[in-house]
Amino acid sequence: MECLRDYITLTVCGGTASTSGLSLDALELINLKAVSSIADDQQETFNGVMNDIQTRALLRFKNDLRAEFLKRFKIKNLLKSYNLKRDNLGDAIATPNTCGIYISQNNISNNQYHKPFQSIFVQSVSVYNWDAQSTSTLKIIDLDTSEAIYSKSVTLATGWNVINIETDLSGLYYNNPQRVYICLDGDTFSASSKTLLNTIDEDSGCGLTVQGASTSVKIITDSIEFNDLTFGQELYGMSAVFSLRCSYDSIVCNNRELFTRAWLYCLGVEFIRELLNTDRVNKYSVITKQKATESLDRFINDYKESLMQSADGIELSPSGCCIECNAPVMIKTTNSFYGS
Repeated sequence: MECLRDYITLTVCGGTASTSGLSLDALELINLKAVSSIADDQQETFNGVMNDIQTRALLRFKNDLRAEFLKRFKIKNLLKSYNLKRDNLGDAIATPNTCGIYISQNNISNNQYHKPFQSIFVQSVSVYNWDAQSTSTLKIIDLDTSEAIYSKSVTLATGWNVINIETDLSGLYYNNPQRVYICLDGDTFSASSKTLLNTIDEDSGCGLTVQGASTSVKIITDSIEFNDLTFGQELYGMSAVFSLRCSYDSIVCNNRELFTRAWLYCLGVEFIRELLNTDRVNKYSVITKQKATESLDRFINDYKESLMQSADGIELSPSGCCIECNAPVMIKTTNSFYGS
């Protein structure tokens, strides 16, 4: 849902207009002075306040939108979870220039056919290093675009190393990767043999296909494409915890204008809550607090009404793995269970 961040912002003199062309000060009580008056020591400026407001609003908006769709559809969150574990570890082996784990939710993807409601979530990656401490680069590459959608410099001690990722790879709909490559710079560490015990080939249904993959292409200097990879069961001492989830961000991200009013009031609700809970005491914040208390219920009602209207106007197709119709329950009544 990050596509909504800065879609509506607060107008600043000489600043860049928001993508939507709207400013948060379209709502009463909200202006640059009001936001700046409640910035605490951690937020420092109105930019810090706005970042916190948007972060909370995104969480609220995502949960509330899902609740609206649940009134008409059965919506799943998690389709399948995978843990490649740390077993079946062998001896040190020659490490190619780039090595890692290939994950696919659509093996025939050619950047034209996508599964919009499904997304890959990577929780963590583990790497076994035979050498003394070394520094390497971990990347997650979208194989439809050859772009690195995640990159991190990692320090690898001798033995197992856990790298926390905690990232939903969905992004915007048109950047929702169908095939990804989690890989390390093979020139920077000594890999151990580790193979998949069982073939994981489930991307034709509601699951993922997982394979080991390597290439002579270097991730530091060159882009990697799907056709560069050599596939097999060898994971080169790497393991991962990841899952296939259902994400509904694309509904909003592809139709942001339909949700403009709901998003505006959602931001307004979080601003008022920030104001009511601030520990900053000054003449402006005290006066604004009194008015904010009177406006909170109205902002909440306007937000809920706008979100409901936007969601009701969208028909989700009950196909694929993530969505099913909420079939009506049939109730039959009778005057008596016993014959006279």
